[in-house]
Amino acid sequence: MKTIYRSTLVQGICYFLLIGGLLAPAAEAVKFRTEAGQLQQSKFVIAIPESWNGKLLLLAHGYRPENAPLSADFRTDSPTYQHLLADGWMIASTSYRRNGAIVVDAVADIELLRQHIAQTYGAPERVIVQGSSMGGAIVTLIAETAPEGYDGLLALGAALQVRDAEQPHEWSYTPRLPLLFLSNQSEVEGPQAYIQKAAKAPNVPVFWSVARDGHVNLREIERETALRALDAYLDTGAIERDKDATIAPNHVSSAEFVEGGAYTKIESISSTYGNINTEFIEGDLQQLGISPKTRFQVSYGEQTFTVLLATTYGDVPRGEWVAFLTAEGRLRIARNYENASKTLGCKEGDKIFIAPAK
Repeated sequence: MKTIYRSTLVQGICYFLLIGGLLAPAAEAVKFRTEAGQLQQSKFVIAIPESWNGKLLLLAHGYRPENAPLSADFRTDSPTYQHLLADGWMIASTSYRRNGAIVVDAVADIELLRQHIAQTYGAPERVIVQGSSMGGAIVTLIAETAPEGYDGLLALGAALQVRDAEQPHEWSYTPRLPLLFLSNQSEVEGPQAYIQKAAKAPNVPVFWSVARDGHVNLREIERETALRALDAYLDTGAIERDKDATIAPNHVSSAEFVEGGAYTKIESISSTYGNINTEFIEGDLQQLGISPKTRFQVSYGEQTFTVLLATTYGDVPRGEWVAFLTAEGRLRIARNYENASKTLGCKEGDKIFIAPAK
């Protein structure tokens, strides 16, 4: 069954342009429209540029809780997607037919979306699938088992250990399409082991790493640089096969320091887990004497919680508070598998107070 339930014209602002590896302000708005609907059991969203250049980026999202609502939404206002839309790329995402651990069925749902786009808008000239975390495992399986209709795969922080209990898969280590792994330095073992076993494959994967700990803890510009390199690789057959892809941020503090701590603004809140993204930077933590693997306090209104400064969510038990510096160099405060913003009752634009633990 195919259901189209919404088609609207959207105008997005292109905040930056990628020029010479640097982000620079853009001059004009990017115009595109979206189509949203359902293909069998999975939802989809497609961002369609005003003038399509024939290139299609399909997005394979990571693990989501089984009880979360199905969603194919993605941030069309992100700098990377704005750049692609400005260049004429079409971008599309699927919810998959269910949440939880899903790999084999996710490949089928991505293929359904690719076919829908080909039937509705014409066959793309190039198809790249970008997957994050579990999505990295999904795109790796596409490279191995379903190469027709696809041109290249980008695996960000690929969680190659993920298995679907309903339809477990095994790796053949024979990718038949260009595959680029981009991983944080703390998660290089899985992709490197895969590449070693795929040394005699028709297409030996490319490995790029970022000198930063975390899981898919990658800056927008690092992701886009990898995607552009893969796109160029498909044209020229040439790419740097083992690269440090780190691009360090350079921020100025906006924290308001007072006796005993500092106030910082909530920059954004993630829609799925309610993670709190702040404007606090590494230098602010250092000024307060808060170092990695130590605890600090975060307060909002009458509530105060103790938080561990760590590397990623899994560094604390389920439900516990954790914080880490994101790829963009700003402090994220979260609860492992729980909603931090709902717990605090805060919203984007509010200020929270950060202080050393007493």
